[in-house]
Amino acid sequence: MKDPTLFCISFTGLKVALRLYSWAKKYVTIGKKRISLEELRKVLGLDSVKNVDRNIIQEAPLPVWANFRQRALDTAIAEINKKTDLNISLESLGAIKTSTSNPL
Repeated sequence: MKDPTLFCISFTGLKVALRLYSWAKKYVTIGKKRISLEELRKVLGLDSVKNVDRNIIQEAPLPVWANFRQRALDTAIAEINKKTDLNISLESLGAIKTSTSNPL
């Protein structure tokens, strides 16, 4: 009997790769496309689920960037690069730091 957990992981990985491929295919003629982490999560279907009042009813899976990148993004990119006509690479531009303290 197949392990249902392994089936779900495979299906999720395939779903993420298909969504990333579909999104990237739209921008293939541009060569490079900037996207925020929040928008990337939406594209991949890995964002928080909110109700009509915009309250979060389900947290986003893989909330830590390192886990998100390793388990979803890098896996999808490798799959796309290996099996399709696209060659996707990721360049992290870093985080914007903000300060709430007032300097004297």
